[in-house]
Amino acid sequence: MLLIGVGLIVRLKVEESPVFEESAEETGAPILYAVRTNWKPILLGICVLPVAVGGYYLVTTFATAYATDPAVGVSESLVLNALTIAAFVELAVSFGAAWLGDRFGRVRVVVIGLVGVALLAAPQFLVLSTKNTVLIIAAFVAMRLAMTATYSPIAAILSQMFRPRARYTSISLSYQLAGALFGGLSPLVSTLLFQATGSVWPAIGLLIGMCVLSIACVLAAPQHTDVTDTV
Repeated sequence: MLLIGVGLIVRLKVEESPVFEESAEETGAPILYAVRTNWKPILLGICVLPVAVGGYYLVTTFATAYATDPAVGVSESLVLNALTIAAFVELAVSFGAAWLGDRFGRVRVVVIGLVGVALLAAPQFLVLSTKNTVLIIAAFVAMRLAMTATYSPIAAILSQMFRPRARYTSISLSYQLAGALFGGLSPLVSTLLFQATGSVWPAIGLLIGMCVLSIACVLAAPQHTDVTDTV
């Protein structure tokens, strides 16, 4: 309830941006306008987000289930400790990753993060069989650092993929549909692959494939400039 109240106050007090005010006009239902005019960038936006919204569950939820599987035998407490330390590190560097996106280019930072996730995909899971506490924690921390780079600047990329009119609706559609598709299905699919094959490599391949898709779509994503794009 507190967050709802804060959100309501912010929404009522903060004025619309000048570029939105300049382009605003009656368009009917925003979602219908967004789907009619922005369906291509919305699809592209969904494919920008597999790792940012779905990769997290592969390297946390599925990683925990795989590590504690009797075939691997890592203690649950070790995995939870590694996840906790990695989460604190991620929290500490999130703002820095966003700043790097502003300083050196958001697309560049996200692509570097995606490459990092792809390179760390195999070590993240293969190190679990060593049961070495230091190595496991280091792998989890390294992966979450790379994941932070894929997520922190992504809002800026999404916002500039759409022109001001119906921008918020288009961003929301891209993000929520990507969350349902990749966030909802990634841990389920990876678990089914592991159960069907008895190997973690298909799940690793899934994560790498998500990275490849994300990189291709991030590089292809339009980045409109609000100064000139007001329609």
